[in-house]
Amino acid sequence: MEDYRKIRIGKMQVGIVGLQGVLAELAGQAETLPAEKVGPLIREKLTKRNYFAPDSEPLYEEAFLREYQKHLGLPVTDNSSTELTVKVIGPGCPRCEQLRDDVLQILSAADLPADFEYVSDPREVADYGLLALPALIINGRLKTAGRVPGRRDLQSWLTAKDG
Repeated sequence: MEDYRKIRIGKMQVGIVGLQGVLAELAGQAETLPAEKVGPLIREKLTKRNYFAPDSEPLYEEAFLREYQKHLGLPVTDNSSTELTVKVIGPGCPRCEQLRDDVLQILSAADLPADFEYVSDPREVADYGLLALPALIINGRLKTAGRVPGRRDLQSWLTAKDG
């Protein structure tokens, strides 16, 4: 399978091809590689297989440094302003898509910044070990599985301070 990994760039989740291989390659240089060179070096190595908009390069470089530090087991400070993470998990059936659409509409209408991910790849769905789909996970907590909740419940869960 292709080396593909999702990471946070600013307020968005973005898929990067080849990141794991580059991180492994650079891990051997951890003693001699200054932190300020890590982000640009990783971006340069990944440019052939990924597109980076010129004005977003600093965001990517910051994220690459963060992923490198995680890879080395170092403490990481995440300066993202997004406190809300939302995952809709399901195989892409109409009910899953309805839950996805409802969540996105509520986030948009309430102008809530969130890291949103719709997990529909069968292998990724299986990794969650859920027996009933669709499922909704907010800030790491399973809120519902096997049904599409009403918009009132969704609104309440998405706007709650504790997730």
